[in-house]
Amino acid sequence: MIMAAWGDLAWGAFPWGGTLTDYALTAGNFSIAYDLLDYTPSCADADPNYPAVNLKAYESPVWMLQAASAGQPEIILDFGATKSFDKLFLGNTNAQWAIYYSSPDNITYTTLYKLPIPLDERVNRRKGIIPTIGFSGRYMKIKLCRDGLAAAAIIYLSKIAIPQTIVEFEINPGFDYKYGLKEYYLKNEYAAGGQERASLNDLKQYITSFMFSNYMKTLESHHFKIATENGQVLPALFWENFPEGGADGSKAYLVFISKDAEITWTSPKLVKSHDYLLEEII
Repeated sequence: MIMAAWGDLAWGAFPWGGTLTDYALTAGNFSIAYDLLDYTPSCADADPNYPAVNLKAYESPVWMLQAASAGQPEIILDFGATKSFDKLFLGNTNAQWAIYYSSPDNITYTTLYKLPIPLDERVNRRKGIIPTIGFSGRYMKIKLCRDGLAAAAIIYLSKIAIPQTIVEFEINPGFDYKYGLKEYYLKNEYAAGGQERASLNDLKQYITSFMFSNYMKTLESHHFKIATENGQVLPALFWENFPEGGADGSKAYLVFISKDAEITWTSPKLVKSHDYLLEEII
């Protein structure tokens, strides 16, 4: 890994030793989290029409934080008490990397890491799971940045989600894993009847469906951990994590579960699930 000097902290370095390579996401099975940590966001650099509160407005996919002018906006997350977590999700953004800080009092901040924001080539958006190993504090500050000529752009960020309770799949869907893209649009329902659909041509929505074929009945409980009813009402954070190919932080999506699964017994010892359907919140 090429290290580039940056102030008192090198690119991808952690103050307690090691580099981003050492502290990257651990490869495992697919994971999903319904329990997202609450926080109060603020940003002194925000455009008043695109305030920081939009970062956790998960029910409004295209609402976002946007800076009032070009520069490096700083976002402060207040957790209300000291919290520790080892990863967070940054949604759709044009920032290329970010610097992370921790503080117990919102006065004195400790610099933690300077990490790139991955590009998901499927949807052509920067977003993904960011490792935050070692974070502990009541406040986290995130400075969003761009390089070179791109630094003149006004930076935006759609969502921040911090998973707490994570369910790692006991097995992966394998060949039954299917995904695709569709044009994202806003749908407005009229009180008098009918609806209007406004297309957002530059945004592609990720949709996946998968099932588990003929796995041991002893893993039946694994199915129910995934098929929680909370996914119908609350957003879930879902990410791929192939053991064979390593962890790719960009392949993470805020989703609603649009279709719950059902289990079929295919033999006294084997079961399979019908399709889950997960639709991305942009």
